[in-house]
Amino acid sequence: MSRISVIGTGLFDLMATGADWLGKQSRNAASSGFHTTQLLAGFLHGMNKNGAGALVRDRDALATDGTLSLQMTDALRTGQAHKMLQDMLDAIGARLEGKDD
Repeated sequence: MSRISVIGTGLFDLMATGADWLGKQSRNAASSGFHTTQLLAGFLHGMNKNGAGALVRDRDALATDGTLSLQMTDALRTGQAHKMLQDMLDAIGARLEGKDD
């Protein structure tokens, strides 16, 4: 298993947290998982999957000035979620290479 493949599991974990939050907010836990999954599946299906920078362009197309999407990406950066992800990928890489102590 490559270290990048574990990102999928991390995304599922974040999606589950979002679905749980939505279920509590909407008082409809039964459909929150379906709604969350369908929403993200739509985003993933519509993505440009070719070329360097495609992920950044797709993110930036959603996270424009004044949007809730920009508020989310800003919060992830401010909370250092990206650094934590990079650190974890480094740790997983070290484990795969037998360098974890």
